Amino acid sequence: MTNPVRNLIGRSAVIAATLLIIHSLAAASDPPTGPGGIIATAQIKSITNNASTPPTVTIEWLGYAGPYTVQKNPFNGASAWEDVATNLQVHAVTIPSEEDKAFYRIKGHAPNYAGSDKCYLCHEEWDEWSETKHAKAFATLQQINMAANPACVGCHTVAFNTPTGFSLDTNSANYAPFINVQCENCHGPSGNHAATTWLGETPVRSLSANVCGGCHTGPHHPNFEEWSTSGHATVTPDVASSLLTGGEARMNSCGACHSGAVRMAMLNGIEEGGVTLPSAADAASVGITCVVCHDPHAVGDNVAQLRNPTYSTNFFSYSTATTTSFAKQYDPGINICGQCHNMRGATWKDTSRPPHHSPQYNILIGKGGYEVGTPVESPHGTLITNQCAHCHMSQVPAPAATVENPSINGHTFKPIVTTTSCTPCHQRTPETMEGVIVRTQTEITNRIASVKALLDNWATNKAPEAIRTNYGALAWEYSTPGVLSNPEGNSKITGPATTNQVLIPDAIKQARFNLYLIQHDASFGVHNADYTRFLLQVAEDNVKGLMQ
Repeated sequence: MTNPVRNLIGRSAVIAATLLIIHSLAAASDPPTGPGGIIATAQIKSITNNASTPPTVTIEWLGYAGPYTVQKNPFNGASAWEDVATNLQVHAVTIPSEEDKAFYRIKGHAPNYAGSDKCYLCHEEWDEWSETKHAKAFATLQQINMAANPACVGCHTVAFNTPTGFSLDTNSANYAPFINVQCENCHGPSGNHAATTWLGETPVRSLSANVCGGCHTGPHHPNFEEWSTSGHATVTPDVASSLLTGGEARMNSCGACHSGAVRMAMLNGIEEGGVTLPSAADAASVGITCVVCHDPHAVGDNVAQLRNPTYSTNFFSYSTATTTSFAKQYDPGINICGQCHNMRGATWKDTSRPPHHSPQYNILIGKGGYEVGTPVESPHGTLITNQCAHCHMSQVPAPAATVENPSINGHTFKPIVTTTSCTPCHQRTPETMEGVIVRTQTEITNRIASVKALLDNWATNKAPEAIRTNYGALAWEYSTPGVLSNPEGNSKITGPATTNQVLIPDAIKQARFNLYLIQHDASFGVHNADYTRFLLQVAEDNVKGLMQ
């Protein structure tokens, strides 16, 4: 059996034939995937034309077990393939390349699929999986009379079009055992593993979104395409760099929310009673992939198999201090987005830097700022049952979806105004609602500027002389000033040193704290207009009280 894939690289053209994917994929690796999950047929990894005399080409591939055979067909219309390297137990070979162009292919053993019934014997996760939509995926095709459509069954069965996978022949022994989306769709062929668990291959355990993207893709449900354009798809560059250089210390402080590999290690550590952190390379390269938010093995309390609920109102602020840990703070009942989009342990007493750029959950539920009096409850935080997802994951199906006009499935996480998001409560059309949003954000932006002007005025006219003289308009700021005073992040611009922060009155610290919470929430009133106005009013009153 062959599954041709052609790559033209320099002097060589390559066709990949039957091959198995490797079994020791690291968390950061992207296993070859397609309709149905992990592809177990031929996958050439790379071809390199070497600057050598005589000329050579190096071919690398992915596979479970050899021996492998490398074959060549000169790019001259010849129909015969010739063996150029045989009995290979490795996954790379360098061979002479005399032709200007040639086709190459690699042959290996056929994948050995077992079916989830074999997994059931040892893996208790099977019981939870059996209640998921994946376990009933084939029935959805049967309900619309598409169970025999080759274009559909690949994503609703195991290993369609392979010798030991699903067969369309209803009388075949390979029919019933391989219907539905089972363990081997995501973990690769595991027949040898099931037969001899102590000698067979270890199934793939990958955090890569590509595993899900093989099926959750296309104009009708472009989850993978949307996610790929989102901030979740990659680790923030400066954080990635720090994970590479800062090791476990940096993983423990930033990794829980910036790295999918670190967060999954920490979540698994709670169940296993100890954390085994990933390599620095994995930590820096695995973003917030599908399985970080969705549990592929369990249904949970929501249809999307999310690891956490979409609604909560309890205060939560995850601290990165070395005096605590992820396990001590983890609260599975907190909103799935609020798990990371929170104040990160910030308080008004902090002096080194402003609150982290992630207080969205706290602003939404109206808890966390410095308060004087009782704030008004926000309908957004208390009445919308899906909270963040209601606006940030709005779905707009396209009746006749195409690549040019796909459906919107909500995985860019960008809020959109639709008839189902804002209209039911606000009783406005999407067009008029956009106007309300612009007016609200303009109001809050102006109030932020107004409070900052008050703080600058206090700093240059009322601040204690020791900091007023040395820092001028920055006398109210944190030691590392925030974006309001240092929008370019210039490291040479500094606020009062730690020893001088004691000279700043508490009222100013409280005002700057509220101001930066609103600035870093970045919705400028949309998440919770009432609480936003309330915190800015407290900040304004605090500063004006010291200007008299």
